Amino acid sequence: MEQKLGPDVSCHLAAPDDKLAKLREKRVKGRKLKVGVFGLTGCAGCQLTILFAQEKFLGFLNMVDVLSVPFIKEQNYKGAFDIIILEGLVASKEDRARALELRERCDILVALGACAVHGCVPAMKNFLSGPEVERAAYAKVDSLNSLDATPVSRHVLVDYELPGCPPDGDQVFRVLTDLVLGRPPRITKNPVCVECAKREVDCLLLKGKLCLGPITTGGCNAVCTAAGHECMGCRGPTEDCNLQAFISLLVSKGHDRDQIERRLKTYAGLAVAQAEKAQGIVVPAGLELREPVVPLGETPAKRSSGIPRRTTRSRTKRMRTKRISAKTATKRKMKIKRAMTKKVPTTKTKKKPLTTKKNLTTRRTTKTTAKEQPRTTRRARETTRTVKRLRTATKRTTNTKKKQKKNKRMTRG
Repeated sequence: MEQKLGPDVSCHLAAPDDKLAKLREKRVKGRKLKVGVFGLTGCAGCQLTILFAQEKFLGFLNMVDVLSVPFIKEQNYKGAFDIIILEGLVASKEDRARALELRERCDILVALGACAVHGCVPAMKNFLSGPEVERAAYAKVDSLNSLDATPVSRHVLVDYELPGCPPDGDQVFRVLTDLVLGRPPRITKNPVCVECAKREVDCLLLKGKLCLGPITTGGCNAVCTAAGHECMGCRGPTEDCNLQAFISLLVSKGHDRDQIERRLKTYAGLAVAQAEKAQGIVVPAGLELREPVVPLGETPAKRSSGIPRRTTRSRTKRMRTKRISAKTATKRKMKIKRAMTKKVPTTKTKKKPLTTKKNLTTRRTTKTTAKEQPRTTRRARETTRTVKRLRTATKRTTNTKKKQKKNKRMTRG
């Protein structure tokens, strides 16, 4: 199986033999492999499938050293890994930079879940108008700097892909154990219908349901169809799927063409669109794949989302909802620090004269009101008050942080 990465770049979904041999050598020498689990834009449900399989996960820990899981660990390893499991899709410049960094830090990269493999539900954005989608999600922001939702394999080389929303835990640990032992993983390429036949599940297509099992890659043990729910195609289309024949079969059973197209493009829209283009299938109007705003495989330039400024909103409201940049945030912090470290100007006060009968009259005449006082003394008092407030606020924050750390230590102990 070959996937396009960008202009003149391709990705074969199988690690070369020298990488597997390297893993075998380390295991023979008695060294534990370094494994890391990372995530990009996504719901982190795929990482939870690894953590929820407690018995298998604990057995896996006996074979490898899981040094980095930012989802549950506070301190993570920052060096090179033998295997990295990457969950989530690329939806921003930060995601793309993170994927490139993780690719350089590992020998084998495994894309985990429907988001990392096919783009999943966020990739539906690529079939709609970009400004309309961004306006619906972020109504109060004037401009955004986001990318089209794309799988990881469009940006970096991926060695193995484990699709599914969420992926099957048994398949995940089976593939990982194969990699640790240095042998090629056993990844099924049969459709879901094969697994339905093994489990003796009644065909849902014969019952009139819109099931995508005949064209969807298996490996999930037919969990949805065994529960009576039709297959949604979260594991993506098979390599040899005949979409034209399958669509005509569903239309003959009374299903709407637009409904079929929407169901096909819910979880694996980009892969389905690629297969439709290769097979010459006519797509209904309004459901075509939009041209990417940023060319794949290239560093995206800064762009505005195309959302027009709202004239009805006042300037003050726009300033409130406007995002603060990193520079302005650092400038504000520096101003607060200067105010805290700044020496408050103090005015020299003369010693109070002794209260005698003679100078009582003079004191009464020389007493001034707050308004008549010089401006320098008033400003000095105001600055002292602000500095005191800032110091008390910082003391409170530091105390709360210390209490949080103590609570964490107590819970860990």
